[in-house]
Amino acid sequence: VTRNLVAASAVVTLGSQLGLFPVHSVLLLWPKIFGQLQIWRLVFSFLFMGPLGFHLIFMAAIFYRHSKMLEQGEFLSNAADYVWFLLIVTMVALPLAFFLKLLYMGPALVFAMLQLWSRRNANQMVSIYGLITFPALYYPYALLAVNMVLTGGAIDWIGLSGIVAGHVYYFLDTVYPAMPGKRRVISTPLALTNMFRPAPPPSEAARRVGPGGAVSAGGASAPAPGFGLNLGSNIRQRVTGGHSWGSGQRLGGSD
Repeated sequence: VTRNLVAASAVVTLGSQLGLFPVHSVLLLWPKIFGQLQIWRLVFSFLFMGPLGFHLIFMAAIFYRHSKMLEQGEFLSNAADYVWFLLIVTMVALPLAFFLKLLYMGPALVFAMLQLWSRRNANQMVSIYGLITFPALYYPYALLAVNMVLTGGAIDWIGLSGIVAGHVYYFLDTVYPAMPGKRRVISTPLALTNMFRPAPPPSEAARRVGPGGAVSAGGASAPAPGFGLNLGSNIRQRVTGGHSWGSGQRLGGSD
């Protein structure tokens, strides 16, 4: 999932920045979404990471690293659950983007991943730029503060909406089901689970039984044990007429 997600994000971000297609074609322009049904913007806006620059490289590195860590940790062998997490994040973040008038949500996806990972690894020590070390629980908020400093004090509403979306998933997935009398309410849909389920091995019914009980899996029956001996015996009987002539004697030999 991570490889495909990062590759799609690279295509959308770099393609729009290098002029392969217009940047505004992937932004959340709501009049075009509602009026012209350009619903692809709801997806591509989460793959666009922002303008080229050092901050983009930094966010791309965090994106890949923490997505891979989630996929190999929290969602190990559960690609469907990881995709379901991403879908819930987008469903929570899109209304926030609408009311806050945000144009793209790629960094929000990164902050949502950071929020979930930091909650699962709250006591792990992390650092930003190798300068400050602190518990992972505060990682998303520290990165949010760094973004505010880099932008001259402006509130990073995109990152903040990602933190909210990630925390909503964490609450519904972990906190709420742990309450007395409560249960998990965001279970992965069966259709999504089946979509990512590995193909089962060939069944026994597909295996074909050959002569003499020999089994083959490819459709062509394996020869029965002793097949060569039986064939030779049959040929011999046809030639001799089924009679046993003995060993015989050499011509010219003595009686």
